[in-house]
Amino acid sequence: MTVQTRFAKASILFFLVVLCAACATGRRSMDLGRAAVAFRPSVGFAGDPVLPTTLAAPSDRAGSTGEADPAPVSTRGQTTPSPMTKFRLPVLPPTSRGQDAEMDGEDIERSLHRRWRFLASVGGGVLDYESHGLVSVGGTPTANPFDGDGTGLLLRGRGEWFSSRHIGAGVDFQWLDGSSLDSAGVGDADFTSLDLFIHGSFRATYDDDFRAPVRMGFWLNQSDFEESLSGVQFETDRTAVGVRLAAEPEWVVSWSPEREWSVFGEVAVSVGPVDGDTTDFTPSVSFDSWASLLQADVGARFRTGKLILSAGFNWRLYDAGRVEVVTGTSPLQTTVGLDWDYFGGFFEIGTAF
Repeated sequence: MTVQTRFAKASILFFLVVLCAACATGRRSMDLGRAAVAFRPSVGFAGDPVLPTTLAAPSDRAGSTGEADPAPVSTRGQTTPSPMTKFRLPVLPPTSRGQDAEMDGEDIERSLHRRWRFLASVGGGVLDYESHGLVSVGGTPTANPFDGDGTGLLLRGRGEWFSSRHIGAGVDFQWLDGSSLDSAGVGDADFTSLDLFIHGSFRATYDDDFRAPVRMGFWLNQSDFEESLSGVQFETDRTAVGVRLAAEPEWVVSWSPEREWSVFGEVAVSVGPVDGDTTDFTPSVSFDSWASLLQADVGARFRTGKLILSAGFNWRLYDAGRVEVVTGTSPLQTTVGLDWDYFGGFFEIGTAF
């Protein structure tokens, strides 16, 4: 493990401490946001007594004019104001567009848990890999470079829809690229991975400040690993088709109709059979194995209106398995396998409505 990897993985601990501090201070802001929506008095002094349009003349005036005092105004059916009515403060104008109209429980639900969401992210980090097996150099079996590391670029795009019953569907696409990876000082290696996840979803909610979409569906991963040894290029392609189960709990620490702060985490497990092909030997060799992919994300998210901004860390661990194959014109049994892991930071932008 390189120094850069240790530093990157240690930095997530600091980030989690910051998130915990934000959660501790954000709860009161969440309660105030709800109170601002729930408090919807009409403009004026509701419940104030209705005064007569004319006041009764004083009794000492009646004698001078010769007219009787006017009949007292009946207050039957009128609400007697409480002693605190005259101290009621006037209603101030709304402070945000979200308070211009009444918001009932359904409106608050739709604002908190929105139906549509589209997100795109870009990230960079450290990519480590380990390859297993032998390669044929000039007809001679040669040990494969054992491991290497370098920088990786991770791009991700996803979209999701939910019904009023919190049942939905979505798609998630990821592309990971690692170029000019150091191959144990022997040569360079290039790695790319395309990942597609088409899923059904169910969004669990609790107490209006917690949501946890659970997703399950079809998983497809196409990876290409190229390495150079003694001036000879070798390439191994793997296609994995299987299933993925994922969950993304999110806690809303501060909310108003127009703005929202939250912290979230995402965990996913994917597994499926692999159809592979390698040019490490002449002729090329096809093989079958199993692959698994673990992924975990953690971060903070801010929404203003329909705009979403997120930042955090992500981690990926891929295991292509090891399979015994017979290679070359003269039978040679060897192991073919590949493991890689990625850790880095990301920035995300999107929309929800």
